Order: sequence, then structure tokens, then C-alpha cells
Amino acid sequence: MPATNGNDVLYGTSASDTIDALLGNDTVFGGYGDDRLYGNGGNDFLYGDYGNDTLYGGVGNDALIGSWGNDFIYGEDGDDVIGFSSYHDEIGDDYLYGGNGNDRIYAGTGNDRVDGGTGNDILYAGAGNDYVDGWTENDLIYGETGNDTLYGYSGNDTLYGGNDNDRMLGEAGNDFLDGGNGNDYLDGGDGSDTLIGGFGNDQLVGGLGTGDGVNRLNGFGTTASTIAQIDTLMGGSGTDYFVLGGSWGVSYVEPGDGYAVIANWDWTRDWIEVKRVSGGSYSLEYRSVSGIGSSATDTEIYFTDSRGVRDRIGIVQDSTNVNIGRDFRYV
Repeated sequence: MPATNGNDVLYGTSASDTIDALLGNDTVFGGYGDDRLYGNGGNDFLYGDYGNDTLYGGVGNDALIGSWGNDFIYGEDGDDVIGFSSYHDEIGDDYLYGGNGNDRIYAGTGNDRVDGGTGNDILYAGAGNDYVDGWTENDLIYGETGNDTLYGYSGNDTLYGGNDNDRMLGEAGNDFLDGGNGNDYLDGGDGSDTLIGGFGNDQLVGGLGTGDGVNRLNGFGTTASTIAQIDTLMGGSGTDYFVLGGSWGVSYVEPGDGYAVIANWDWTRDWIEVKRVSGGSYSLEYRSVSGIGSSATDTEIYFTDSRGVRDRIGIVQDSTNVNIGRDFRYV
């Protein structure tokens, strides 16, 4: 059936086809072969099926699925859905681009590259080691499984690393980054950011660029019970809250010598946030801790509970200018 400017249903062959659906709300199946499918105008459904396919949604709110193979998918203009949640974009190392509009993209298995384009996008990396970039506006990004690299770029973005060892960068805007499980690297970039490392040995950076605002750095994973966590919390050029406790209790008191290393400490603008515990107390000791920063003297932060059990929960790297009465904020 040839394409018309109406609402068509078009099928490819076992060869490598090029199908232009023209105008209308069309449904296009590529079939076998390495196909090129163009939705053009209208709200279209494009399904690449087998082969290494290239799909262009065109103008309109389109739904695009590459399925099997290493596919290139471009949503272009409109609020598009790429992949679908029931099976994401199936198997293959895909390139998925949302284009203009508020898009929802499901990458699926394989090592995929996902670009949200302009608009407020929701991006799911799926399985595999993926690279995801939210681009402009306020994006919601899920790394899911695999060692992923997630960029919020501009806008106030929310990034969840999920499982495994992820690299997450908020870039510009007031961002929320949660590493989840694994040994993650989180960098808030410019703006007032909240960084949560989750379970694992994480490195959190508040942001060192110009325009950096107020950051909250919390490396502790509350699901831990028997494994020591060692996190690095690196302050930015603005005001930083280094979190060593909260609604879950005091951080880093699980079995083993877990603690947070607080780097780039500036007592004139930064705070150490701790949990106020009945019968408990905090204390400081000063020594050069092996493996922490330079040979300069560090400040160790200890918590002693009501039973007299004492745990080291933090180390302020290369600084002794720490005062409990001045620098601690109780929650």
C-alpha cells in the first residue's frame, strides 16, 4: 500500500526499505532489513523490527520503537515516546534522540546513547552501560542497571543512578542526584544541588564552577547494615552541608570503620549536619590520617552513643579549623 496524506498502515519487506508515511496519523512496520522510516506529519507509530533501522518521527506526538538491532531513533518535533516501558527498546546498542518537546525514552538492553533534546524529558537508560544526556529544561533520568554516565546539563534535573557504578553530573541548575547502589561519582555542577551517594563507596562533588550555590552532600546509604562505607564529600565554591546524620539516625556507625571524608572544607560558609541523639555526643580529634589528603593535620569526627560505644563517622581533610559549637548543625 503506498503512503497517502491520510492515516495509513504501511509494511516493509524483507529487504532494506525506505518508507515515508507522509501526512496523517500513520502506523509503519519496517520488517526485516535495515530500514529508514519517516513519520513526517501527524501522530505516528513507527516500529523498526529486525535489522539496524533509522526512525524519524517528524512533526507530531509520535511513538517509535527500534526493536532488534542497533538502531538510530529521532523523535524530532512533538512530545514523543521512544521505546515503551513494557520492553524498552529491546536488544542492541541504540542512539535515541528525543528532539523538541517533552519526551519519554526507554533505552532497553545494550550500551545505548540517549539524548533528550529540548523539553522536560523522562529518560530510562535500561540495562547496559549507557550515556544519557538530558539537554535543556528540567529532566528526570533513571540509570537503572549498568555502569551509566548521566548528564542533567541545563535545567533543574533529577538523576537516579540505580544499581552498579555510575557517573552523574548535574551541570547547570538546581539538581537532585541519587547514586543508589554501587560506587558512584556525583558532581552537582553549578547551582544549589542535593547529592546522595547511597550504598557503596561514593565520591560527591558539590561543584567548583562559577555560580555555584548551596549544596547538600550525603554519601551514606541507609540500607547498609554490615558493610563499612567510605565516601568522599567534596565541597564546592558555595555553601555546603556535609550530611553525617538525619532521619535515619547517625551515619557511618554500622560495623566496620566506615566514614565520610570531607574535602574542600571552608568554616566560613560550610556546615556539618548531624543527628541529635538523646544520650549521645560528638567529639573531635586532630591527627594526620594515613591515606587522607596531604601530610597536613586532619580533624576526625567521633560519635559516642548512650552505651559509651564510640565510632569515627567523619574526617575533615587537611584542616583543624573545625568547631562543634560553631560548625555543627543538628537535625
